[in-house]
Amino acid sequence: MSSAPLARLVIASRESALALWQAQHIRDRLRALYPQTEVSILGMT
Repeated sequence: MSSAPLARLVIASRESALALWQAQHIRDRLRALYPQTEVSILGMT
């Protein structure tokens, strides 16, 4: 059984510089692997 790729993915992250850098790094990797998927970051305090 195959599944369709996600159309949208939200990464929740703390707002510290390190946490945001890590989230951005993963977002960029996911965008490269799944260009059809919208990947965004939700900063949380």
